[in-house]
Amino acid sequence: MVLVKKKQNPTNPHKPASYRMALDLRLLNTILENSTYPLPKIPTLINEISKYPFYTTIDFCKAYWQILLPEEMQDVLTFTTPFGTFASRRLVFGLKTAASIFQALVDLLIDELKLSGTTGIYAYQDDIVIGAHSFQEMHNKIRSVLDILIKYNLTLSPEKCVFFKSTIDYLGFNISHNKIQPVTSNILKITSFRPPRTVKQIRRFLGLCGFYRSLIPGFAELTECLTELTRKNVPFQWTPTHQEAFKKLQDVFFTKPFVRLPDWEKPFVINTDASGQAISGILLQEHEGKLHPISYYSKTLSNSERNYPAIKLELFAIYKSVHAFKTYLYNTNFKILTDSKPLLHYKKNASPTDIVSRWLLYLSEFQFTCEHIPGKENTLADFFSRFPVNRTEISNTPQDEQELILPVVETHCNTINAISDTSLEISTSTWLKEQADDTQINEIIQLLKNPSLKDSNNIRGF
Repeated sequence: MVLVKKKQNPTNPHKPASYRMALDLRLLNTILENSTYPLPKIPTLINEISKYPFYTTIDFCKAYWQILLPEEMQDVLTFTTPFGTFASRRLVFGLKTAASIFQALVDLLIDELKLSGTTGIYAYQDDIVIGAHSFQEMHNKIRSVLDILIKYNLTLSPEKCVFFKSTIDYLGFNISHNKIQPVTSNILKITSFRPPRTVKQIRRFLGLCGFYRSLIPGFAELTECLTELTRKNVPFQWTPTHQEAFKKLQDVFFTKPFVRLPDWEKPFVINTDASGQAISGILLQEHEGKLHPISYYSKTLSNSERNYPAIKLELFAIYKSVHAFKTYLYNTNFKILTDSKPLLHYKKNASPTDIVSRWLLYLSEFQFTCEHIPGKENTLADFFSRFPVNRTEISNTPQDEQELILPVVETHCNTINAISDTSLEISTSTWLKEQADDTQINEIIQLLKNPSLKDSNNIRGF
């Protein structure tokens, strides 16, 4: 048995520290079957909650201890102390299935409320949120929730309950109507973080920032050099390049990045791009004549992925972006904006590779059209895949306008599926110029011209 010091409440720093009892159940956990009951997905939960203008949050008092265990389970939860041997009769911390057990029971309460006509109740473990559109609606929902808690003899912590609020901090996010951003306390942790001196400190910093990657454009590209330092057999050397990336990531949080809530009555738009280091995608919706961000996706490319041809890389960006935003896109018609023409190219290819076939098969599950944007017009995803948002460029903008906005693109071209065959024709001179500008192809050309170079260390395998 161990006593774990609970996190201090920032709203009441003078309150004496409290402790939580946890059992060391590592041996028992090795023989317990894994629970298949899923915990709610935080992004989905946050999006659902933020569609309401008013909130109430309630918290159980010693949540796990309110769950009485069957006798056969109590026997295996016996523990020894200097004062004797005891068996826990209640659900305890340290049991690997505890979180799933508690979530299942809370979901049963919510399901019972839904059957009685009370909706807008959400829970992640013992943190329950009630959403409502009016004061009277909130009053009725609170009454219904309290009634069912009384029915099952469940108790709350009054000091942790907050009623009738227009904004709440929940699961690390500050939520208000149609707006989601990081909580202030976590922003302060990130922006005041000192430059890391060890790999452990880098991992902690990236962990703090990575929790909000769906709010940050070009996250993978921005953190690439920092992530590199955490890999095995990579020596820790903090250079000006790392310091610049570290500072730029902090600058993003100075602006308090946020996204809008999706409007399910409007179509979605995905803007994708690929650079030599990363791919990125942005889920957007039109609002008042402009496209606003709903969520961001980015991925640092592996060494093998960086060798993909440009057109395959663009298709990869589309595939990964659609996969990342799939919960928004199923059973909807949406549009993909891209500065390349990958789908047309691969649809014309009678025998694509296995991996490309898998991408195309997955994309065939969705209903969408593609619009080609010339590279010079694809400023949003291209910018986010190469450069992070700079704080100094945003600081002069009024707070209510500090949104990552892309002007609506008025394209004058057909959708990608209607592009003529001639759009893919490339002249011989263009091929030769592109090959001359490509480092790896140049190496191959030199090797073909001079086979004796094959033993040179400068020539890599292809």
